[in-house]
Amino acid sequence: MRDHYLREAFFDGLSVIDVDEMLQRIAEHTTVKGEWDTGVISPSLVATECRLARLKIFLGDDPQPGLKHMAVRGGRPDPITHLNFLRGFLGEGMVVTALKTAMGEGRIFGNAPTLVFKWRYRGDDIQLSMWNQGMVFAGHPDMLVFSDDNEMEIVQIKTPSIFKFERLQRLGDEDALKSYRPQMATEMYIGRKLGYPIRRSHLMMVSWEGTPKIDDPHCRIVTLPWHDSLTTIPEQVAREIVQDYDRAYTMSLWPEPYPEHRSSTFPCSYCRFARLGNFSTIACTEQQEWERHAETGLTRITTPLPEEDDPKIVPIRRRRRSA
Repeated sequence: MRDHYLREAFFDGLSVIDVDEMLQRIAEHTTVKGEWDTGVISPSLVATECRLARLKIFLGDDPQPGLKHMAVRGGRPDPITHLNFLRGFLGEGMVVTALKTAMGEGRIFGNAPTLVFKWRYRGDDIQLSMWNQGMVFAGHPDMLVFSDDNEMEIVQIKTPSIFKFERLQRLGDEDALKSYRPQMATEMYIGRKLGYPIRRSHLMMVSWEGTPKIDDPHCRIVTLPWHDSLTTIPEQVAREIVQDYDRAYTMSLWPEPYPEHRSSTFPCSYCRFARLGNFSTIACTEQQEWERHAETGLTRITTPLPEEDDPKIVPIRRRRRSA
Protein backbone atom coordinates (compact mmCIF):
# COMPACT_ATOMS: atom_id res chain seq x y z
CA MET A 1 0.00 0.00 0.00
CA ARG A 2 1.51 3.32 -1.10
CA ASP A 3 -1.02 5.93 -0.06
CA HIS A 4 1.29 8.37 1.77
CA TYR A 5 3.88 10.62 0.15
CA LEU A 6 6.54 9.63 2.72
CA ARG A 7 5.99 5.95 2.10
CA GLU A 8 6.14 6.53 -1.66
CA ALA A 9 9.34 8.52 -1.35
CA PHE A 10 10.93 5.92 0.91
CA PHE A 11 10.27 3.08 -1.52
CA ASP A 12 11.33 5.19 -4.51
CA GLY A 13 14.57 6.17 -2.79
CA LEU A 14 15.41 2.56 -2.02
CA SER A 15 14.78 1.70 -5.66
CA VAL A 16 17.14 4.41 -6.94
CA ILE A 17 20.10 4.12 -4.54
CA ASP A 18 22.39 1.13 -4.83
CA VAL A 19 23.83 -0.62 -1.79
CA ASP A 20 27.33 0.88 -1.91
CA GLU A 21 26.01 4.43 -2.07
CA MET A 22 23.45 3.77 0.67
CA LEU A 23 26.15 2.40 2.99
CA GLN A 24 28.35 5.41 2.32
CA ARG A 25 25.58 7.89 3.04
CA ILE A 26 24.46 6.05 6.17
CA ALA A 27 28.06 6.25 7.40
CA GLU A 28 28.15 9.99 6.69
CA HIS A 29 24.86 10.48 8.53
CA THR A 30 25.84 8.53 11.62
CA THR A 31 29.30 10.06 12.03
CA VAL A 32 28.12 13.68 12.16
CA LYS A 33 28.36 14.93 15.73
CA GLY A 34 25.24 16.57 17.10
CA GLU A 35 24.75 19.06 19.91
CA TRP A 36 23.36 17.51 23.10
CA ASP A 37 22.65 19.49 26.26
CA THR A 38 21.59 18.70 29.79
CA GLY A 39 19.39 20.98 31.84
CA VAL A 40 16.86 21.33 29.00
CA ILE A 41 13.36 20.01 28.39
CA SER A 42 13.80 17.61 25.47
CA PRO A 43 11.28 15.38 23.69
CA SER A 44 12.85 12.23 25.14
CA LEU A 45 12.79 13.74 28.64
CA VAL A 46 9.08 14.56 28.29
CA ALA A 47 8.46 10.95 27.25
CA THR A 48 10.15 9.64 30.44
CA GLU A 49 7.43 8.47 32.82
CA CYS A 50 9.36 8.24 36.11
CA ARG A 51 9.77 11.64 37.74
CA LEU A 52 12.92 10.56 39.57
CA ALA A 53 14.60 9.33 36.38
CA ARG A 54 13.39 12.46 34.61
CA LEU A 55 15.02 14.77 37.17
CA LYS A 56 18.28 12.80 37.14
CA ILE A 57 18.44 12.97 33.34
CA PHE A 58 17.71 16.71 33.49
CA LEU A 59 20.60 17.14 35.93
CA GLY A 60 22.94 15.14 33.69
CA ASP A 61 23.44 12.17 36.02
CA ASP A 62 25.31 9.28 34.41
CA PRO A 63 23.63 5.83 34.58
CA GLN A 64 26.08 5.08 37.38
CA PRO A 65 28.39 7.69 38.89
CA GLY A 66 31.20 8.12 36.39
CA LEU A 67 29.85 5.62 33.86
CA LYS A 68 29.96 7.34 30.45
CA HIS A 69 28.04 4.86 28.33
CA MET A 70 24.96 5.27 26.15
CA ALA A 71 23.67 1.72 25.76
CA VAL A 72 22.80 1.10 29.40
CA ARG A 73 19.92 -0.60 31.13
CA GLY A 74 19.59 -0.98 34.88
CA GLY A 75 22.89 0.81 35.47
CA ARG A 76 24.91 -1.63 33.35
CA PRO A 77 26.02 -1.69 29.70
CA ASP A 78 23.42 -3.81 27.94
CA PRO A 79 23.96 -5.70 24.64
CA ILE A 80 20.26 -5.61 23.67
CA THR A 81 20.04 -1.87 24.23
CA HIS A 82 23.23 -1.48 22.20
CA LEU A 83 21.69 -3.38 19.28
CA ASN A 84 18.48 -1.34 19.55
CA PHE A 85 20.43 1.92 19.38
CA LEU A 86 22.44 0.73 16.39
CA ARG A 87 19.26 -0.38 14.64
CA GLY A 88 17.71 3.02 15.25
CA PHE A 89 20.70 5.14 14.19
CA LEU A 90 21.40 3.09 11.06
CA GLY A 91 17.70 2.97 10.18
CA GLU A 92 17.42 6.74 10.54
CA GLY A 93 20.36 7.18 8.17
CA MET A 94 18.74 4.85 5.65
CA VAL A 95 15.35 6.58 5.74
CA VAL A 96 16.82 10.10 5.63
CA THR A 97 18.95 9.13 2.63
CA ALA A 98 16.03 7.56 0.77
CA LEU A 99 13.71 10.53 1.41
CA LYS A 100 16.31 13.10 0.39
CA THR A 101 16.98 11.23 -2.84
CA ALA A 102 13.33 10.82 -3.81
CA MET A 103 11.93 14.17 -2.60
CA GLY A 104 14.86 16.39 -3.54
CA GLU A 105 16.87 18.72 -1.32
CA GLY A 106 14.41 21.56 -1.95
CA ARG A 107 11.72 19.85 0.11
CA ILE A 108 13.99 18.98 3.02
CA PHE A 109 14.38 21.87 5.46
CA GLY A 110 16.82 19.95 7.66
CA ASN A 111 17.50 16.72 9.48
CA ALA A 112 19.17 15.36 12.61
CA PRO A 113 21.67 15.51 14.08
CA THR A 114 22.50 18.96 12.68
CA LEU A 115 18.90 20.22 12.84
CA VAL A 116 18.48 21.59 16.36
CA PHE A 117 15.42 23.21 17.92
CA LYS A 118 16.24 25.34 20.96
CA TRP A 119 13.94 27.91 22.53
CA ARG A 120 13.98 29.74 25.87
CA TYR A 121 10.59 30.08 27.53
CA ARG A 122 8.97 33.48 27.35
CA GLY A 123 5.45 33.38 28.71
CA ASP A 124 3.08 33.89 31.59
CA ASP A 125 4.12 30.89 33.71
CA ILE A 126 6.19 32.36 36.56
CA GLN A 127 7.92 29.05 37.34
CA LEU A 128 9.17 28.57 33.80
CA SER A 129 10.02 32.26 33.32
CA MET A 130 12.08 32.47 36.53
CA TRP A 131 14.09 29.27 35.97
CA ASN A 132 17.48 30.71 34.98
CA GLN A 133 15.57 33.54 33.28
CA GLY A 134 13.62 31.10 31.17
CA MET A 135 13.45 27.32 30.91
CA VAL A 136 15.15 26.01 27.77
CA PHE A 137 13.34 23.55 25.51
CA ALA A 138 15.54 21.72 22.98
CA GLY A 139 15.22 18.83 20.55
CA HIS A 140 16.63 17.17 17.43
CA PRO A 141 13.80 16.47 14.96
CA ASP A 142 14.74 13.63 12.62
CA MET A 143 13.51 15.56 9.58
CA LEU A 144 11.68 18.78 8.82
CA VAL A 145 10.07 18.57 5.37
CA PHE A 146 7.56 20.21 3.07
CA SER A 147 4.57 18.07 2.13
CA ASP A 148 2.99 17.72 -1.29
CA ASP A 149 0.81 20.69 -0.31
CA ASN A 150 3.90 22.73 0.67
CA GLU A 151 3.09 22.52 4.38
CA MET A 152 5.87 22.15 6.95
CA GLU A 153 5.85 18.81 8.75
CA ILE A 154 8.11 16.87 11.11
CA VAL A 155 9.09 13.29 10.38
CA GLN A 156 10.01 11.23 13.42
CA ILE A 157 11.74 8.02 12.30
CA LYS A 158 11.51 4.82 14.32
CA THR A 159 12.81 1.37 13.40
CA PRO A 160 11.07 -1.01 15.83
CA SER A 161 11.58 -4.75 15.84
CA ILE A 162 9.22 -6.74 13.69
CA PHE A 163 7.48 -7.94 16.85
CA LYS A 164 6.69 -4.40 18.01
CA PHE A 165 5.85 -3.31 14.48
CA GLU A 166 3.27 -6.07 14.07
CA ARG A 167 1.84 -5.31 17.51
CA LEU A 168 1.36 -1.67 16.54
CA GLN A 169 -0.27 -2.76 13.30
CA ARG A 170 -2.63 -4.97 15.25
CA LEU A 171 -3.53 -2.45 17.96
CA GLY A 172 -3.72 0.61 15.74
CA ASP A 173 -2.49 4.19 15.63
CA GLU A 174 -3.69 5.19 19.08
CA ASP A 175 -1.51 2.52 20.70
CA ALA A 176 1.51 3.94 18.86
CA LEU A 177 0.64 7.46 19.99
CA LYS A 178 0.48 6.35 23.62
CA SER A 179 4.24 5.85 23.42
CA TYR A 180 5.25 8.58 21.01
CA ARG A 181 2.72 11.43 21.47
CA PRO A 182 4.83 13.25 24.13
CA GLN A 183 7.90 13.31 21.88
CA MET A 184 5.94 14.33 18.79
CA ALA A 185 4.06 17.06 20.65
CA THR A 186 7.22 18.47 22.22
CA GLU A 187 9.08 18.66 18.91
CA MET A 188 6.17 20.51 17.29
CA TYR A 189 5.84 22.78 20.35
CA ILE A 190 9.48 23.90 20.23
CA GLY A 191 9.50 24.33 16.47
CA ARG A 192 6.36 26.42 16.47
CA LYS A 193 7.73 28.58 19.29
CA LEU A 194 10.73 29.23 17.05
CA GLY A 195 8.38 30.45 14.34
CA TYR A 196 8.22 27.41 12.07
CA PRO A 197 4.64 26.88 10.79
CA ILE A 198 4.62 23.16 11.60
CA ARG A 199 1.22 21.66 10.84
CA ARG A 200 1.72 18.03 11.89
CA SER A 201 4.19 15.36 12.86
CA HIS A 202 4.47 11.98 11.17
CA LEU A 203 5.67 8.95 13.07
CA MET A 204 7.38 6.95 10.34
CA MET A 205 7.98 3.37 11.47
CA VAL A 206 10.19 1.16 9.32
CA SER A 207 11.23 -2.39 10.12
CA TRP A 208 14.43 -3.94 8.82
CA GLU A 209 12.77 -7.33 8.65
CA GLY A 210 10.37 -8.32 5.88
CA THR A 211 8.15 -11.22 4.95
CA PRO A 212 7.76 -13.10 1.64
CA LYS A 213 4.02 -12.48 1.80
CA ILE A 214 4.38 -8.82 0.78
CA ASP A 215 6.29 -6.95 -1.91
CA ASP A 216 7.18 -3.76 -0.01
CA PRO A 217 9.23 -3.23 3.16
CA HIS A 218 7.32 -2.77 6.39
CA CYS A 219 6.51 0.94 6.64
CA ARG A 220 3.71 2.54 8.66
CA ILE A 221 2.89 6.24 9.03
CA VAL A 222 1.01 7.59 12.05
CA THR A 223 0.14 11.29 11.94
CA LEU A 224 -0.40 13.68 14.84
CA PRO A 225 -1.83 17.06 13.72
CA TRP A 226 -0.87 20.11 15.75
CA HIS A 227 -3.45 21.37 18.21
CA ASP A 228 -2.91 24.09 20.80
CA SER A 229 -3.89 21.64 23.57
CA LEU A 230 -0.62 19.78 22.95
CA THR A 231 1.17 22.74 24.54
CA THR A 232 0.23 21.40 27.98
CA ILE A 233 2.36 18.25 27.53
CA PRO A 234 5.88 19.79 27.52
CA GLU A 235 4.97 22.71 29.76
CA GLN A 236 3.52 20.46 32.47
CA VAL A 237 6.68 18.33 32.50
CA ALA A 238 8.78 21.51 32.73
CA ARG A 239 6.78 22.69 35.74
CA GLU A 240 7.20 19.30 37.42
CA ILE A 241 10.96 19.49 36.82
CA VAL A 242 11.13 22.89 38.53
CA GLN A 243 9.04 21.65 41.47
CA ASP A 244 11.02 18.42 41.85
CA TYR A 245 14.34 20.26 41.67
CA ASP A 246 13.29 22.78 44.34
CA ARG A 247 12.09 20.07 46.73
CA ALA A 248 15.23 18.01 46.18
CA TYR A 249 17.68 20.84 46.86
CA THR A 250 15.79 22.75 49.53
CA MET A 251 14.20 19.90 51.51
CA SER A 252 16.19 16.85 50.32
CA LEU A 253 12.93 15.35 49.07
CA TRP A 254 13.55 13.60 45.79
CA PRO A 255 10.69 12.31 43.63
CA GLU A 256 9.31 8.95 44.66
CA PRO A 257 10.56 6.06 42.51
CA TYR A 258 8.37 3.21 41.39
CA PRO A 259 8.01 0.45 44.03
CA GLU A 260 10.90 -2.00 44.27
CA HIS A 261 8.69 -4.93 43.32
CA ARG A 262 8.23 -3.29 39.90
CA SER A 263 11.96 -3.23 39.17
CA SER A 264 11.65 -6.02 36.60
CA THR A 265 8.74 -4.43 34.70
CA PHE A 266 8.35 -1.37 32.46
CA PRO A 267 9.47 1.38 32.85
CA CYS A 268 12.08 0.38 35.46
CA SER A 269 13.25 -2.60 33.42
CA TYR A 270 14.08 -0.26 30.50
CA CYS A 271 15.55 2.57 32.56
CA ARG A 272 19.21 3.57 32.34
CA PHE A 273 19.32 3.78 36.12
CA ALA A 274 19.21 0.77 38.45
CA ARG A 275 16.08 0.58 40.59
CA LEU A 276 17.77 -1.78 43.09
CA GLY A 277 21.28 -1.48 44.46
CA ASN A 278 23.73 -4.17 45.48
CA PHE A 279 27.47 -4.65 45.97
CA SER A 280 28.19 -3.74 42.34
CA THR A 281 25.35 -1.37 41.40
CA ILE A 282 24.13 1.90 42.88
CA ALA A 283 20.37 2.30 43.05
CA CYS A 284 18.61 5.28 41.50
CA THR A 285 17.56 6.43 44.97
CA GLU A 286 21.15 6.74 46.25
CA GLN A 287 21.53 10.27 44.98
CA GLN A 288 24.19 11.00 47.57
CA GLU A 289 26.51 8.68 45.65
CA TRP A 290 26.31 10.82 42.53
CA GLU A 291 27.03 13.88 44.64
CA ARG A 292 29.88 12.11 46.42
CA HIS A 293 31.42 11.06 43.10
CA ALA A 294 31.21 14.62 41.81
CA GLU A 295 33.14 15.83 44.86
CA THR A 296 35.65 13.01 45.44
CA GLY A 297 35.56 10.70 42.41
CA LEU A 298 34.56 7.84 44.74
CA THR A 299 31.36 5.94 45.57
CA ARG A 300 30.50 3.29 48.12
CA ILE A 301 31.47 0.72 45.48
CA THR A 302 34.85 2.19 44.59
CA THR A 303 35.93 3.28 48.08
CA PRO A 304 39.00 1.21 49.07
CA LEU A 305 38.58 -1.12 52.02
CA PRO A 306 40.57 -0.18 55.15
CA GLU A 307 43.69 -2.14 56.05
CA GLU A 308 43.15 -5.03 58.43
CA ASP A 309 45.53 -3.54 61.00
CA ASP A 310 43.69 -0.22 60.96
CA PRO A 311 43.14 0.61 64.66
CA LYS A 312 39.69 2.02 63.82
CA ILE A 313 38.47 -1.49 63.01
CA VAL A 314 37.13 -3.19 66.14
CA PRO A 315 36.90 -6.97 65.69
CA ILE A 316 33.67 -8.62 66.74
CA ARG A 317 34.43 -11.20 69.38
CA ARG A 318 32.34 -14.30 69.26
CA ARG A 319 30.77 -15.22 72.55
CA ARG A 320 30.39 -18.80 73.52
CA ARG A 321 27.03 -19.72 74.85
CA SER A 322 27.27 -21.08 78.36
CA ALA A 323 26.16 -24.65 78.79
